[in-house]
Amino acid sequence: MSADDLALEAYRRLQAGDPRGALREIAAALPLMAGRPALEARLRCWSAQAQMDLGDFKEARTALREALTLAQASGDPAGESAVAQLRLQLSARQLAKAPPAAELPDTPVGRAAAAFDRGDVAEGARLAQEARLAAVQDADPREEVMALLALARAPGEAEAAVRAAADVADRSNDRNLVTAVARGARAAGVVLPPRIFGE
Repeated sequence: MSADDLALEAYRRLQAGDPRGALREIAAALPLMAGRPALEARLRCWSAQAQMDLGDFKEARTALREALTLAQASGDPAGESAVAQLRLQLSARQLAKAPPAAELPDTPVGRAAAAFDRGDVAEGARLAQEARLAAVQDADPREEVMALLALARAPGEAEAAVRAAADVADRSNDRNLVTAVARGARAAGVVLPPRIFGE
């Protein structure tokens, strides 16, 4: 089968609810992708979807990082948008797997998180940005970090928001905030450089 035939079969299997079958087709197609970064980016996205369906979030994050690199290299904005949407799905699925959290507090960050949870991304991003501004004015690093991690759930904001949260957490010298940022970075698929606490 050609690369295109294998890619089509992988897509069909994914749509039919057969993630393992889709991954087999993708594995067969990937070696044939030389010189076709846009198609390979789509295959990596489908691989991420299949891994999410199987509950393997670590592999899904890896596939999305590879897909984003390929989409950017090929100048494919549609591919970059697809990766952003899949990252949101990945974050939502990871949260769904987490133990039930207490009811979100009625704070600016809590309202932003609630908006994202109900799928209102634009409102969530607006509230998160407002929460960050308020936290900066109050010199409250914890709330600023939480606001930035909430903002990271908006398409196209993950990288900048997580890195900004990491900078605030590092300056605060608060180990709990550093840990929260590390978790948020993993959920958003953002790779942070290693840091040594206290430096």
